[in-house]
Amino acid sequence: MAKKVLIVEDEPEVQEIERVVVEDLLGCEVTLASSGEEALELVSGATPDLVVLDLLLPGIDGFTVAERMRTQPRLDGTRILALSGLTRQEDRERAKAAGCNDILDKPFDLDDLVKKIEGLVGACTSTG
Repeated sequence: MAKKVLIVEDEPEVQEIERVVVEDLLGCEVTLASSGEEALELVSGATPDLVVLDLLLPGIDGFTVAERMRTQPRLDGTRILALSGLTRQEDRERAKAAGCNDILDKPFDLDDLVKKIEGLVGACTSTG
């Protein structure tokens, strides 16, 4: 069974790069959202293994999305990888406080994205 990953990214080009890495390269099952509102709607009916979450989103930002997800007990096992161009220490601390398990700075190296995802959820597909 493939791991389920929700990618929340408002920039179409970046969203497509993330999708290619997560779905085509790693073999995860991907769902896409381009806003915080859409992400929260999607997790209300599904339990992803991982959320790759842009922190700077229009409307409801990624910090708020993470905070709201962490109030839902059924999402306790869901890991959150924050992606952000915000590199100040206080922004990183805010992301951790909101419930993000790890943070990757934008622009990111594709190998670093792969390593972060594998570090959080292991292999996307299981054999056997």
